[in-house]
Amino acid sequence: MTLVSLGDIARRAGVKPGAVSNWRRRHRDSFPAPVEHEGREVFRADEVASWLDRRRIDRSSLRPNEDEGRTYGDRFRATGEISKESESAEKASGVWARLLRLPCFQELSSEPDMLLELLLLRLRDEPGWAALKDRATEVSALQALNEFLWRKNYELSYIGPRERKAQIALDLLNSLDALTPPTGDDGWSALVDGFVETASEWLVKGAEHYTPRSVVDLMLGATSPAKDDEVCDPCCGNGGLLASVAGVVEGAVRGHALWNRSARMASLTLALRGRRGEITPDAAPSPEGVERQYRVIMSNPPFNLQLGERPWQSRFGTVPPRNANFAWLCDAYERLAQGGRAAVIMPNGSTFSHGAERNIRAAMVKAGVVERIIALPSGLFVNTGIPVTLWVLRKSGPQNVLMVDGTDLGYMADRPQRKLSSRDIQLLASAEPGKRARLVSLTEIHEQDYNLSPGRYISRTLAPYNGGTLAERFRSLVEAEHAVQAADAHAHEQLKKVTGWKQ
Repeated sequence: MTLVSLGDIARRAGVKPGAVSNWRRRHRDSFPAPVEHEGREVFRADEVASWLDRRRIDRSSLRPNEDEGRTYGDRFRATGEISKESESAEKASGVWARLLRLPCFQELSSEPDMLLELLLLRLRDEPGWAALKDRATEVSALQALNEFLWRKNYELSYIGPRERKAQIALDLLNSLDALTPPTGDDGWSALVDGFVETASEWLVKGAEHYTPRSVVDLMLGATSPAKDDEVCDPCCGNGGLLASVAGVVEGAVRGHALWNRSARMASLTLALRGRRGEITPDAAPSPEGVERQYRVIMSNPPFNLQLGERPWQSRFGTVPPRNANFAWLCDAYERLAQGGRAAVIMPNGSTFSHGAERNIRAAMVKAGVVERIIALPSGLFVNTGIPVTLWVLRKSGPQNVLMVDGTDLGYMADRPQRKLSSRDIQLLASAEPGKRARLVSLTEIHEQDYNLSPGRYISRTLAPYNGGTLAERFRSLVEAEHAVQAADAHAHEQLKKVTGWKQ
């Protein structure tokens, strides 16, 4: 249970403390009742958010990233402290991830969808699991498991000799039986996060990215989905991102996967989360237009994927076929319902690439489609160390772009991987113009030839490295690397203007 003070309510709702006091005084009968905690008066955050849902923000008080109809409840949630819940969920998902790396589960590393089927049986189908155990006592663990897996179009034949399969089947049955089903929605969420993280390590060479939980939380904060919103992921991979979103919304969940196996895993992942979704193996960008539209689009498509040889014609220009990055961005826009919002992870090059991609980027900016660009640090993903950018699109957005620089944020959770802390997520999701965020006019973006790299517009002095931990040293090196990249990009733009210069 998250508790907030009157000052916290004012800060998160973006109003002066006096306004909250007036609300409480004028609405004594409906304003949430206080509770006493450690000798002071505080309020339940969920009750406050529900009460604020009834209060729309005046047009004159809307922030650049807020549309008409937004409530103070929406703002309160978007700028909320996620720390304790996020940190406990991260610990819980880490427990599941370690558990799923046990030797008997590791044997299924090349068939994570098979393990998903077994987890679903054990944790979501108590009668089915009891029947499997009874069958194992009648015949053997190997035969009972094989009979179940054959019905699901799987088999254990690839593992090795019969004696080895028999031992693994027995270990699997015993280990699965020892698992305790999670309690509560947070517990199931942690289980899914742990499974998706583990499966991503097993499938690290695949084309589809696993979206880390901290990045998912940022995407949720940037889109602020309402409970009844319908959500679509146009390239959903194994469904981890959709499963996380499904824990927030109650509307329809739709996913498109690149391959049959990905679609099957996405469906199973959603089922483990306790949600049903419409998942089909037909992921392909449709920048020319689509029939079905959604209030929220969230996606992390594979970077620089070449799909076919013909260029796409979008409303923002011709998308080259050499990679589908801008095809996915245009596709996300086409799938948005009026007033909707999309969050799409892209490689950094999408913000400053040249040629046809620059022209599309310029057309999107001129149309008011790009609401926010958030530059993220390197090392967030399992299968790539490159820094990435979160594009936030609107169906009809403002005539300015909020540039956010988060390249120096995060901490080294493991040696190869960086994570965003709950504080980092809060800073980026609720970013207002300030030290790391700036609202940039279309005129200035035009003067920069439609380069959307936040570092081009936000200058922050980097502190020199003065010793410290390995993680702190790594952060300093990353910051220096980004500074060099920004300078190099600027030099490249200037050299292009020199007559006769060629790259």
